[in-house]
This record gives sequence, C-alpha cells and structure tokens, in this order.
Amino acid sequence: MILVFLLASLASLATPSMMELPQDEMNRYVEDDPLYLYTLYMAERNSNAGGDGFLTTDAPDSGSDNQRNESALGDSLEFRTPVLLSDFRIAGRTTSNNGEYKIPLNVFLRATGGQQDVATYTFTLKVDTAGGEITKATEQKEMNACDSILPGGCGWNQVVINLKWTGAQEFTVIADGQLKLFISAESSCEGSSGGPFSPSCDAEVAWGKPDDITDYSSMEFWANALAGSSVRLQQPGALWTDPEVVDWYPNSMPDDREMNFTVDVRDSLGRFDIQSVSVQLQDPSGTYVVDHSFSDNELVEDNNGLRGVYQWVHPANVEHGEYELTLEVIDIQGHSVLIEHTPVYFHRYGISIRHALDRTAHCGVHRSRPDDTDQDVSQAHRIGGRSARRRA
Repeated sequence: MILVFLLASLASLATPSMMELPQDEMNRYVEDDPLYLYTLYMAERNSNAGGDGFLTTDAPDSGSDNQRNESALGDSLEFRTPVLLSDFRIAGRTTSNNGEYKIPLNVFLRATGGQQDVATYTFTLKVDTAGGEITKATEQKEMNACDSILPGGCGWNQVVINLKWTGAQEFTVIADGQLKLFISAESSCEGSSGGPFSPSCDAEVAWGKPDDITDYSSMEFWANALAGSSVRLQQPGALWTDPEVVDWYPNSMPDDREMNFTVDVRDSLGRFDIQSVSVQLQDPSGTYVVDHSFSDNELVEDNNGLRGVYQWVHPANVEHGEYELTLEVIDIQGHSVLIEHTPVYFHRYGISIRHALDRTAHCGVHRSRPDDTDQDVSQAHRIGGRSARRRA
C-alpha cells in the first residue's frame, strides 16, 4: 500500500505535458473594426509599469528574461501592462454559455506542503476604465500540495484558468491606464509547526523565460492596439492639421504633382510593439503605384506616436479614376493592421497655369466621382504653399 502511494506521488511530480490555450474557430473577431488575437506574456518586471511582473506582447526570450518564481502566499503578485498611450479595446473569447466571455490564462503553478494539504489560488483581472478601476473577472484554482521531501522534488504544473464574465463582450482600458492581473494564494499548511523533516509550505507562480519548459505564462484576447493610427494625403509644406487633398489632376505642373503621404502611427502598448510601417496607393487597375516601407530614420517620435512623411510625384497623364490609399502597420506578433483612407481621385482632364505671386490654378473639366458620368468644373488656388478648393 505504501509502495503504491509512493509511486503515485512520484508520478505527480513529473512535468505535465504542454497545454495549449483553446482555439476559437474564427481567427479574427470583427464588429465595427477588426480585432486580432493578442498574446500578453508574463515577463520580467518593468520599472515604468510597476508591479511584480510585466504583461507584454514581446515574448520573454532574451537573456535578461530568465525564469522568475515567487510565492503568492501573503501579499498578492501583480502583473501590469505598460501605461497605455491610447484607449485599448479588448474583447473576450466566447464560452459555451450564452452571454459569457473569457480570457484564457496559461500559467505555471507549484504548491508544496504535506500529503493532505491543498493550496487555493485566486486570479483577479482589473481594468482602468473611464469610471475608475474595476474588477473584470475573478477565478480560483485548487491544487493538491506536493511533498517536497520526496525524491525528485516538485515540478511545475501548467494550468489554464479561464477568467470569465457576463454582459458585454468588449471593454476598454483607457489611455494612461493599465490592465492588471493579481494572483494570490492560501494553503491549508500555513501556520503548521512541522519538524525539521517536514515539507515546505508554499504556493508559487512562475513567469518569464522558463528554465526547462518551452512555453510561457501568458493570456490571450481579441484587441487592436493600432486602431488610432492614420494616414493623410497633403501637398508639400502642409501641417498635419491642414486640410487634405483628395482630388488630383493629370497635367498639373511638376511642383503641383508632388503628393505628401503623412502617417501617424499610434500603438496603445508603446513603440516597442511596432515592427514595420508602410503606405500603399492602388490605381483603378489594381497596380500599386506607391508601396513604400518607412525606415527607422524616416519615422520620428511625436506625442507618444511615430510620424513620417513620404513624398511621391505622380507622372503626367496618370490613369484617371478612384485610387485606394492604405496604411499598413505590422506589430511584433505579426498582426497586419490595415487602415483605409477615403478614396483618392485622379480626374480625367486638368491643366496647371502658374502666374504671379507663386499662385497655381488647377483648371479642370472632369467627370464627377466615381464613374465619371456627369461633367463639372473645379478650380483650386494655392497661395504661399497653402491651398483652398472651390467647386462650381
């Protein structure tokens, strides 16, 4: 009988097989705007974020992200995202219960104590909202304690905790706020005197880059940290707040064929989350007449975002019609986020006449948008680098 119990105890010490977070059938949740499946890793503490650990999209693979494990008995362990630079819209994943949603948390736990002891972990998700900090979800997990004096010691248990709530599927973490995860624990072995050969009493959590495991403590949910990004099409010398120019003419003077594509990239989680930025302009035939990837030198930090300008001079007699302008931002997890601009139009007819005082008049007889079926006349005057458009 004793041998059977000992063998069963030793079997429980082995590292469990890897567990994957449940996968939804859809790879993207969509309502008004597309949301993408994000993974937040529990990594080494970030001094700017605070807490005991950092919730980040950057997998903890570097040498400085070694495994960290601490006891959850007594004071709670706290994990925080960066202080958000813009509102961060999050949607939970669906459950089998109507109107119930979840954020799966994949976490490594280790409870030690006597053979009959049980540790109870409590997981609490808190959100900074416009109305203050709220508790979004709370779940508990009981674990039988492992006797640490047995041969081989005690291994880590990988478990999935579904942080569930009812009501609206979405919630928003406000700019300058944070998403926070608290983990606390209690154990039936706390307060026991024990002798010199008694097992240790603890309830630990592991995060960072695991020593002997090929997975991470992490959580998953639908989100879009780049939703606040945008692109504007303007003439040279224009400020970001100046009006855009979406009507262009095929036979303008060369100086008036210069188009400024100005991008403003906003990532709620910070600059580190951005992998690449590019802008595209597609003509009516489906050809990309502009497909420019911004280098690091072309992007400058501006008011917690990245700002860049690409200049392109369109050729004379460019194909007329409706053009599609998009901004593409790829983050470090490979999400390709497309921000669509309103259509840009190149009109069938138009000429440029330059006269005194550096004034340029675009006089064009063209077909109205988008199918060029009705004729109208438009005229634009630019004085000192600024433009104003008047339609007849």
